[in-house]
Amino acid sequence: MTFPVYFYIGYWCIHPHFVFEVLAYAIAFRLLLGRNIMKQDTITPSQRISVIVGGMVGALLGAKFLVRLQHIYIYLLWQNLQLWLLLLLQGKTIVGALLGTLIGVEVTKKMIGLRRSTGDVFVYP
Repeated sequence: MTFPVYFYIGYWCIHPHFVFEVLAYAIAFRLLLGRNIMKQDTITPSQRISVIVGGMVGALLGAKFLVRLQHIYIYLLWQNLQLWLLLLLQGKTIVGALLGTLIGVEVTKKMIGLRRSTGDVFVYP
């Protein structure tokens, strides 16, 4: 047996990462809808959207920033321009994304003046 094990649907060859990622998003979204977010949520929809966007932007920036910090010597040594450009386009870390999400949500909450907990609705999804 060789890994990864691909899924074949007719002539299509589908990578398992794509299948399970789509499945995870679909299940999480269904759980979110099933919890009846509007009745359990204690903040307004506009505040909720702001917190979600803040978390997403924070995750994007955090994932890239930690890779840049890890490879800072490449930025200090401008001799290898190809590697610098490659690193600019590639490389993300899950730890950086998690830290960036936390910072992004907290900064957004501070900006909109929100002081209560905002993550309780998202625990199960």
